[in-house]
Amino acid sequence: MSGPQGAVKAFFRPRARLLLQLGDELIRNESVAVLELVKNAYDADATRVSLAVNCPSSEDGGTITVEDDGAGMDVETVLGVWMEPGTDYKGERGRRETEKFGRTVLGEKGIGRFAAHKLGDSIELVTRRSGRKEVRVMIDWNAFGDAEYLEDVPITVEEREPVEFAGGRTGTRITIRNLRGAWDRRMLRAIYRSYSSLRSPRDSGDAFGTEFSTDREEWLEGMLSGDDVDGLALFRFECEMAGDRIVRFDYRFEPWPSMVKIKPRRVTEGGDFGKAMAMRDADNRPIDLSRHKIGKVRFGGSVFDRDPMVLKLGPQALRKAGEKAGLEEYLDRNGGVRVFREGMRVYDYGEPGSDWLELGMRQEGLPGARIGNNLILATVHLDGEGSADLKEKTNREGFVENEAYQAFAGAVLYALERVEDQRRIDKARVRVLYGPTPRGEPVISQIAGVKRAVRGVADEKLRGELSASMDRIEKDYASIHATLLRSAGAGLNMGVAVHEMDKAVRSIGKFLKEKEGTPDWITSLVLHLEKLVEGYALAVRSRAPGTWSACQIIEHALFNMEFVFRDHGIEAVFEGRDAAEAAKIKCSRSHAVTCVMNALDNSIWWLDYAGAADKRIFVTTRREPDGGTTMLIADNGPGFSLPTDIVAEPGVTSRPGGMGLGLHIAQEIMVASGGRLSFPEWGEYEIPDEFRGGAIVAFTFKGGGETDRA
Repeated sequence: MSGPQGAVKAFFRPRARLLLQLGDELIRNESVAVLELVKNAYDADATRVSLAVNCPSSEDGGTITVEDDGAGMDVETVLGVWMEPGTDYKGERGRRETEKFGRTVLGEKGIGRFAAHKLGDSIELVTRRSGRKEVRVMIDWNAFGDAEYLEDVPITVEEREPVEFAGGRTGTRITIRNLRGAWDRRMLRAIYRSYSSLRSPRDSGDAFGTEFSTDREEWLEGMLSGDDVDGLALFRFECEMAGDRIVRFDYRFEPWPSMVKIKPRRVTEGGDFGKAMAMRDADNRPIDLSRHKIGKVRFGGSVFDRDPMVLKLGPQALRKAGEKAGLEEYLDRNGGVRVFREGMRVYDYGEPGSDWLELGMRQEGLPGARIGNNLILATVHLDGEGSADLKEKTNREGFVENEAYQAFAGAVLYALERVEDQRRIDKARVRVLYGPTPRGEPVISQIAGVKRAVRGVADEKLRGELSASMDRIEKDYASIHATLLRSAGAGLNMGVAVHEMDKAVRSIGKFLKEKEGTPDWITSLVLHLEKLVEGYALAVRSRAPGTWSACQIIEHALFNMEFVFRDHGIEAVFEGRDAAEAAKIKCSRSHAVTCVMNALDNSIWWLDYAGAADKRIFVTTRREPDGGTTMLIADNGPGFSLPTDIVAEPGVTSRPGGMGLGLHIAQEIMVASGGRLSFPEWGEYEIPDEFRGGAIVAFTFKGGGETDRA
């Protein structure tokens, strides 16, 4: 048909192989293909769906059968809907719920039927709707590869008296033949795992069950069940997030009966978790689910400890080499956080290689403190219509990563971090009671133990050689330890220095643009920058311990943080300068400044996190009865959310995205200088009442002689 002169109206003519490409490109693997077929059964209000895999090692003789007892289809639906790719039948006129059970429709793009092509080249569909005849459809997918256009491939549709669904039965059965490749033991086990995980183990409210059968049962032998593995978990949790809060939190440590030295522990909302605040991400940005159609997010699961030392304490069966290997294999293949909507699995969250929460990256630096995918079996549950802003990708590989998804993932990760906070406490308890070394200085303790053993060697020459070797090892360790502390302190200081210099330079630039003719401002900023750089050069420079006034240390740290305080709207109050000037302490000046800055940095972060209106930090000194001096840093923030007896352990932090190293480094610095880091209770020192309830950090140093002014 012609239009305006020189123009011709044209129409798309889909090539026949388009349907094959849909199956290949949109369906990633066999597991996703099975899921798509099961989704169709769910949307048909089925109460049961079965998967049968027979002769899978034979391409020609193998069959895969998916059958459900759902509503089925009549011939009009088959011709007018099932055979129309891209139909909006399931979503017509905004309909999003099934007729019988009111389920939220899972399939909505009309492409799930092409999943069958991912599995085999021949398909037989038999279906029946209540009160209607049975319909049989035969498709040879190879014909689409041989033909040129879709219209050139006829499909046989037969309406007949019920044969497969006789006696009033309804439903759909899809039989796939001519498998696209011979299956081996590994593939069948993978399909079985995937199929078994389609329905959430924590959601039994909907009457929808899955069944699996195969004539290769021997290929499934030795596979641990989810119930078997779940019974070996030491840590369990249930959370619920809504709006900007965790509205329900239940953490449980459940030691094995063989762990007689340690008692169970439970933390719930309103109890030890009562200080929970608004959710924030690693960059301290608020997380609020109510800004999107996400609804309540339920998150629960089990967490394991794979430390060989801990596994030796487990049930007798777990101590066998085969069972231990079986547990580890199961966690390696099945571990992770899966997502379910309306009780149905959303792929590919929780699959091997899908690290949607980036747990592996978080675990790299702190493997003992962070929970990786191979340590957790967990599920996230979403409501159907309530989570409408979480939209599945066309290729069925998770949700579109829009703002709603970012809020959803952020909330789940925030909740997991709170579980990690509690798990660290119980991991430490287990290792204190059952571990081979003391908590404080495990390397030094081990060296001391070896040196004691060496003293018992009868051969004098050998004893002398071993003793000399151990002395060298101890000296090398001390040197490395000191270098670590110096490097860590320099890194912290330089990070803040870059931040401060950047602000100063930008202030100069802004002034030059907006405030012409006032050179005093320029001079002041340049002088401040010069002094700041000089101060950081002093902090980074390695110095031997000397005697300094506490006032010098505090003022140095406060000056370095001046722009940060101003940027965050925080008032820092230094009380008792004269007393601090008179207090002499023996320390490495750069290390002492690092300690104070670390405490100040923590206060700044938590004051921002809590959203305090009048943010204040109080700094002072107190003389100790033994002649030492304590520097006190207090704030009017939310206080410590973890027990103070563990907050200085490496990797322990409740700060979202934090690494838990700052206070640990400060503690190591204090130990190395002969001092101590502590976290006083309210009332131990005289502090203004407005700081009651906030965090208090104390650095106690030995007294010194004359002040080193160099």
